[in-house]
Amino acid sequence: MKMIKRLNLLALFAALAIGTPTLRADDAPKATDSQKDAKKDAEAKPFPAAKCLISGESLTSMGKPYVMVYEGQELKFCCKDCVKDFSKDKTAYMKKLEEAEAKATPYPMKKCVVSGEAFGQEKPYVFAYEGQQVKLCCKDCLKDFKKDPAKYMKKIEVASKAEK
Repeated sequence: MKMIKRLNLLALFAALAIGTPTLRADDAPKATDSQKDAKKDAEAKPFPAAKCLISGESLTSMGKPYVMVYEGQELKFCCKDCVKDFSKDKTAYMKKLEEAEAKATPYPMKKCVVSGEAFGQEKPYVFAYEGQQVKLCCKDCLKDFKKDPAKYMKKIEVASKAEK
């Protein structure tokens, strides 16, 4: 037992004598690809429709939807086969996506649905979500919107009914 304590003590002194390495700026941890992808996903424009871009089926018709980001746009598909079909003709499907966004129900509120702030001099951040146009005072509000879209969509729905 004494021998083990002596060896541990010797190892400790050896480590102290060597010293701890200093961390240089270029040694700092870099963001991994998955961290970069997560940031891109968080900043991506939300998918505008409630149905699969390819098949037109419910996004959950085949289980959990397949989600990807393409050119800053979130895309949702009902199955892997639809992802393959998208890859074959991305331009045509992105055009279809733009058309779906253009058909979205107009935003009924005069304020940002997330912050409650009136739209100022700056142009609001506009996108469609499940067939409904959404306006945010800034792109920073997008993170909060994505955390709980159902909450904010309910606010828009209530505002739409009150407008009628």
